[in-house]
Formats: sequence, structure tokens, C-alpha cells
Amino acid sequence: MASHNHTMHPHGFRYAKSSEGQSSAMQMSDGNAVPPGQTWTYTWEAPERSGPGPLDPLGLAWTYHSDAAGTQDVFSGLVGASIIYRRGELAKHTLDVPAPPGSGLIEEVLTLFLIVDENESYYINENTLNKTSISEGQLQVNRMDPSFQESNLKHTINGLVFGNLMGINLTVGTRAAWHVEALGNVVNMHTPHWHGNTLAWAQQQAGFLSIFHTPYGAL
Repeated sequence: MASHNHTMHPHGFRYAKSSEGQSSAMQMSDGNAVPPGQTWTYTWEAPERSGPGPLDPLGLAWTYHSDAAGTQDVFSGLVGASIIYRRGELAKHTLDVPAPPGSGLIEEVLTLFLIVDENESYYINENTLNKTSISEGQLQVNRMDPSFQESNLKHTINGLVFGNLMGINLTVGTRAAWHVEALGNVVNMHTPHWHGNTLAWAQQQAGFLSIFHTPYGAL
């Protein structure tokens, strides 16, 4: 069970204030601050503008995340993605890759590039005490140490560091879509590079993509 208030704040959708999922001094009720042990059903609408435009791919990925305490929620891992497709396209795509042989499904990959600042995580004290030899009496002293703070900046893809992202297997000779997202602050600038592959991006061929915090790319 959660130990703090949480929410779900969507990007790219239309919603009423009660389903915004964003806490503030004047918004601490309904879906904008869901306490531990309680539930809230969000209602989001996907108008035409939420989906792909004439020059866009067949589906657009949008980020959602908890926003009860701003970036603290994101740096605690409370982030995900939703995809809005052109009308009639949903059944033609799969995130379960590789797709079953002969299915004809368009294989899709979602990747979130994020420098996770665990210094801002809800769980920094708990993790430090449980995973290191630092005692509770030393905790605040160590948290102010620049080297300790730097060690908690985790460069991740889908929340995994040091090449721990499982291999992404796609089927040779089939179409695939790759969604790239980024969140965080101004240091979150990423340049994913696809070795040996060329992708279609913004009506041009590309082998790499520069992406900053908040935007997305679909290739």
C-alpha cells in the first residue's frame, strides 16, 4: 500500500479539474490527492487533437505520472505512458514483442529516458538505511554530501540502469514503432542512437534523436 498521497496526471488528454491529478494548495480533494488506502476513478477524454495529426505516426505516446508532490513523485517511479492511435488502428498494434508469427501486428516499443534523482525520492531515507551501512544518526550528514548526492543520480531507460534493460526483440522484415519519452529537469537531454537501423522521424530518415525533458518522439 502507498505511504503518501498520490495522483495520476495525464498529458495529452482533456479532463475536468477533479480528474486533473495535480495537487496544489487549492486542489487537495477528489483525484488531486488520493490518500493511502483510498481509490479514485479518473475520467479522461481523448479528443481529435490528442491523436496523431496528418504528418504523425499511427499512434502518439503521452506520459502520465503522479503529481501530488511534483518531481518527487516521478523520481519515486510513479510514471507511465498511454498511446492514442488513429481511429481503427488500435487492434493492429502490440506492445508484446516480438509479435506472434503471422499475426501481421505492428510491433511497438516504449522507452522513457530519465535521470532519476533519488535524492528527491519519497524513499531515500528508507533505502539508505536498508541498503547501506549508514546509520540513522549519520543519515542527514550523508545526505548533504555532494558525492552521495551525485551517486543518487541514476541514468535510466525505463527505470533501469547500467545496461540492465532487457533486450528488445523485434521481428525482421516487419513494421515497428518506437516511442521515446523524457521527463525531469533541464539536465535531462538524451540522444538515443539506433546502431545499424534507420528510422522515419518528422518526414526524414534518422539514426539518432535528440530529446529533452517532457517532449516525446514516435518513430
